[in-house]
This record gives sequence, structure tokens and C-alpha cells, in this order.
Amino acid sequence: MAGVCVNCHSQTFTDLYLLTADLVNLQYNEIRRAFVYWNKKYTVSANSSPTGSPDRRQ
Repeated sequence: MAGVCVNCHSQTFTDLYLLTADLVNLQYNEIRRAFVYWNKKYTVSANSSPTGSPDRRQ
């Protein structure tokens, strides 16, 4: 893919662009991993209550 980009763009621009895209994907994956972790933790705690649902009394 980088070879195609270099046809119209400089090598340094292409390298920086691809590095930025990789970092954005990594950040997205980390945020998603944290979201899945907390979602599972909440779901397990909600299912472990005696009624099978979270206590909603105020």
C-alpha cells in the first residue's frame, strides 16, 4: 500500500501518515478493550445480585 501512496506523495509524508493511522488504530483498540472489560464487569455484577438484575432502589 505504501508503494501506491508514494506515487503521488513523498516518502516522509507516507511514512508519517501510515504511522499516525497505526497509532490511531492502537488507541481505538485500547479504548475498546477497556470498554469491554468494564462492560463485562458490570454485567457480571448485575447478574450476581439475588434478583438477577441490578438493585435500582434509590
